[in-house]
Amino acid sequence: MQKEELKKTLLDMLEQDKEFRHAVAGAIGYKEILDRIVRVEERIAKVEEEIKELRRDMDTRFLKVEERFAKVEEEIRDLMEESNRLRHDMHEGFKRMDKRLTYIESFMDNISVSIEDEARDMISYLLKQKGITLNVTDLVLPDLEIDIYAVDTDYCIVGEAKTRAVKKAILQIEKDINRLCKKYPQYARSKVIRVVYAIRAMPDAIEEAKRRDIWLVTARGELTELKI
Repeated sequence: MQKEELKKTLLDMLEQDKEFRHAVAGAIGYKEILDRIVRVEERIAKVEEEIKELRRDMDTRFLKVEERFAKVEEEIRDLMEESNRLRHDMHEGFKRMDKRLTYIESFMDNISVSIEDEARDMISYLLKQKGITLNVTDLVLPDLEIDIYAVDTDYCIVGEAKTRAVKKAILQIEKDINRLCKKYPQYARSKVIRVVYAIRAMPDAIEEAKRRDIWLVTARGELTELKI
């Protein structure tokens, strides 16, 4: 065998045959170094496997974190949708409440106007029954409104119209008359006849009206006596 062929054969064997490689290394004194290289390679392989394991573990952890983030984002979206629904429901509720309040205010205004008109009509009728003809109207001043007002030469009739007369309503007419006489004396007379008209009068209001000589009237008639 020629030298070149032998050389090639030896190189191939060194590259492909591990035992031959070790035998040659031992023969030339490099076996210990080769063993150390093998051990290093084994350690490198082991470290590489550990690194792969760490990467797999990190991938798993990142996957769990991403799943948790996805759940949190979904929860946030659900909460935002619920919040928007609640805001919409509240807005609709406030709209319905505003409509109801507007209706109630309108209803109360209509009742109030009706009671005041009814009061003036009833007072006018009762006065005529007593032979007194007066123009019973209201009196609206900058800071005072009188529901029932009628004036003659020597006296005037001043009163309030209430759906329900209680003691407080009887006392209020005294305050209104005092304000009228003090701030607007031109509308008062030497004698002021106080009257309260109510759809319903409570017993305490009747007693207070009698005690103060206030003419208390309902749709059914007079509950106290008119004193002129």
